[in-house]
Amino acid sequence: MTEITPKSGIIVSIRVKPLDTLAQPIVVKRSESSVSNTIDVSTNLDVTSFTNDFIHWSTGNDKIDPSYATQEDVYNDIGKPIVSSALKGINCCVFAYGQTGSGKTYTMMGGDDKDPTQEGLIPRICKALMATDSSTSGVLSTEYEVSYVELYMEKTRD
Repeated sequence: MTEITPKSGIIVSIRVKPLDTLAQPIVVKRSESSVSNTIDVSTNLDVTSFTNDFIHWSTGNDKIDPSYATQEDVYNDIGKPIVSSALKGINCCVFAYGQTGSGKTYTMMGGDDKDPTQEGLIPRICKALMATDSSTSGVLSTEYEVSYVELYMEKTRD
């Protein structure tokens, strides 16, 4: 598990999902360079490489592909360090950015409400904070403040 340290303070992750039909001219693949956590994005014009702390591949089938990143995998890499840092009193923020249909809401909130494996980062982080709160002994009170803001089509939902 990656710890959020005062030196870096930022973890960058990319989650790759299957491309829709409009994006078919773009090819996203694992980089063949020696640098881990790098992807290559190819278009008709050029190839660009991106290196990040984590790359979560959600393009295959989780039953077949051992490198498939589930919601739990994303939580283990991103959510657990946030919970750990928050419990130490560090202010934390998760920022999801991408075009419409890229999977931000699924990653942050989840999918099927009846399937706990589909829970996103926000419900998992909140549950972990609440579970930790009940086990804290000797503390009179604990206060958490959680905000969720969505910007969509230049409109803000809070």
